[in-house]
Formats: sequence, C-alpha cells, structure tokens
Amino acid sequence: ALEQMPEHVGTWHMLGWTHLVSGELDEAERAFQQAMNLDRNFAETHGALAAIAAMRGDRPNAESSIRVALKLDPNSLAARFAQSVLASHSGDAEGSKRIIQGALKQMMSGDTGAFLKLASIAHQKPRK
Repeated sequence: ALEQMPEHVGTWHMLGWTHLVSGELDEAERAFQQAMNLDRNFAETHGALAAIAAMRGDRPNAESSIRVALKLDPNSLAARFAQSVLASHSGDAEGSKRIIQGALKQMMSGDTGAFLKLASIAHQKPRK
C-alpha cells in the first residue's frame, strides 16, 4: 500500500500499529514519525507516539504527546490507549480498564477488535 500511496497518513498508521502490536516499537515509531512528517496536526499520530513512549516507560514524553493529541481531538483513541498504558504501568489496572472502556464507549462504529488487542498490550511491562 505504501508503494501506491506513500503520502497517505492512514497507510503509515496501519504499518505503525502493525509493528506496535507485534512489539516492534522502533519500527512502529519510524512509521508514526513518517505520518507526523506528512501531517503534524493529526491527533492519532501524537497519540500513537505517546503510546510508544508509554510502552517504553517514558512517562514525560508520553504525557506531553497525550496532551497534544487530546488538544487536537478530545476523542483520540490512540491517546486514550496511551493513557491506559501509563495507568497500567503505574499499577492502576482498574484505571487502565476504565480508560479503555470509556474509549470504547466513544466509538460510534467500526471494528473494535484491533483496539481490544491494543488494550491487552497496556498490561505489559515497559520496554527500553
């Protein structure tokens, strides 16, 4: 898809999330950085980068990117996922679940399977 649509932000996101759910954080970050180069005002890119930072245990960068994402789009699913990772890594499993449940309630339509897969990642230990 990237060969045919290298300027399509969503295609870079799909690649990024594929790497993220596979645990390939460096590759995911590269894909999301390319999406950022294409559009700096897309909340989901900021949220995805926040999720990567959170999964690595980098709370300051995660929180900063979450703030930007939620300012751009208060319903950003990627930002909510990043928040749930931070909550989980802080030992707040219930808070993490509440964040995921709230994000799922915000969704009006679409396939939630991928998001639920991401939710399971929130409970993993940070990688450095």
